[in-house]
Amino acid sequence: THVEGRGPGWRGALEGGDKALFRFAGGPDPGRLAAAEAPIDALSLAALEAGPDGRPRRDTLYLATGGGIGPGTERALAALAARRAGRRGAVLLAATDDDRPGDAMAARLGAIAAAAGLAHARLRP
Repeated sequence: THVEGRGPGWRGALEGGDKALFRFAGGPDPGRLAAAEAPIDALSLAALEAGPDGRPRRDTLYLATGGGIGPGTERALAALAARRAGRRGAVLLAATDDDRPGDAMAARLGAIAAAAGLAHARLRP
């Protein structure tokens, strides 16, 4: 578990946590992975993609790396990608910012997907 806080004059995390991967699923065992940088970005994408009933896409697992991809995050992403490899329509989408850090993270996500044999694509804001 990891707790991160932000405010106008402060940004930090509680000690003793283990940062890996924020996850928000629209349905059971979705094949579409949408990885963003921050949890608010993942939740915002889920809201934007919601159906007319306001519910998130059932085929999508919305993810957030918390800004970076450390060893725990990379292991979690690789495991999720590997479990979906070979599944029809399965994909890892990089829903990252349209800037240099977002480009770098999208490239890293693409490499993780490729290593697992999973399709990947980029969603730009």
